[in-house]
Amino acid sequence: MPPRVGIVGISGYYAFAFAEALWENHGVEFVAASTWPPEEERGVSIGQIPPRGGASRRTSLEEYGRHFEVRMYDDPVAMISQESLDGVCICGNTVDHRDQVEAIAPTGVHMFFHKPVCDELHDIDPILGAIHKHGIKTGACNPARYDDAIRQAKALIDAGDLGDVMSVRAYLSHTGSLKSRVPAGVEMRGPEVHLGFYTADLTQWFMDWAEVESAFAHYAKLNPHDAQPQDSAKGLVKFKDGRIGSMDLYCSPQWPGPLWEIEVMGTAGFVRTSQSTSQGTLFTKEGIHGFQHDHQHAKRVHLNELDAWVTAVKDGLDCELSAELAARGIELCLAWKQSSDENRPVTLPLARPA
Repeated sequence: MPPRVGIVGISGYYAFAFAEALWENHGVEFVAASTWPPEEERGVSIGQIPPRGGASRRTSLEEYGRHFEVRMYDDPVAMISQESLDGVCICGNTVDHRDQVEAIAPTGVHMFFHKPVCDELHDIDPILGAIHKHGIKTGACNPARYDDAIRQAKALIDAGDLGDVMSVRAYLSHTGSLKSRVPAGVEMRGPEVHLGFYTADLTQWFMDWAEVESAFAHYAKLNPHDAQPQDSAKGLVKFKDGRIGSMDLYCSPQWPGPLWEIEVMGTAGFVRTSQSTSQGTLFTKEGIHGFQHDHQHAKRVHLNELDAWVTAVKDGLDCELSAELAARGIELCLAWKQSSDENRPVTLPLARPA
């Protein structure tokens, strides 16, 4: 039997993006969605993926249910019980994720988080603690790692084409649209987590999650039209084995992002993917090899990552990017921001709040 899944939290882009991906996945039964009461108090805002080259629009709860042919609830725990769900996608606002996890974890369902799992240091341990206590298998969203060209670059590295990896640079250019996804009355987080997470995850993933020693970064406000508190960043990460990684981040409301790329230097070669997110080049002593993938629209990566989660749910496994690994990316993002604020290198792991 295909796993039965639902969505918890209806606000924002990912509530639609994940629903689209689940709806098109024939290996899963997407049967229900639930609001989360605090988001209803703040006012639910459901965004729809805009058509290619078209304008975005908003929809209502009733339209959402009709469009995806799912039953709508206002209590996720009741939804999980009544629908006998195997897994849920945790969406809505990131500020709600800790409360959502603590309420839902005792049901034992698998969870897939929209990006990021959380954006505050004091939420990391309670979220992971609830997951571990109840034996939950998890997955976390990072569209960049499910881009075809990015995955091809990783496959070349895993096959040994670059020899030993010495350095990694991850780059993201993203439209400055974060403000619309932050609830009223909640402090808006800049690129240190919501957007920096792309690069933090890629940098550590391509380094095979080597232990991090320290981080250093500068954040800047360059575009007066961007509503985010910071719109540009450059960060370094030093691993305990002596290798160095770096991230470049730029956000602009005038830029049709997200666009991401990776550069990896090894002892036997060099690989990079282009900003188009569909092309890449491998440089070795044997010559130059180009590769290209068909990447026509943004939701392709969501189809890829939700398919990986559905497979993990079937097999009772964590995704390759689990909530625990995602938490390491979040911690690196927070270390980068602290470094920028204090103009000094920051040692990891970060001290948890008392």
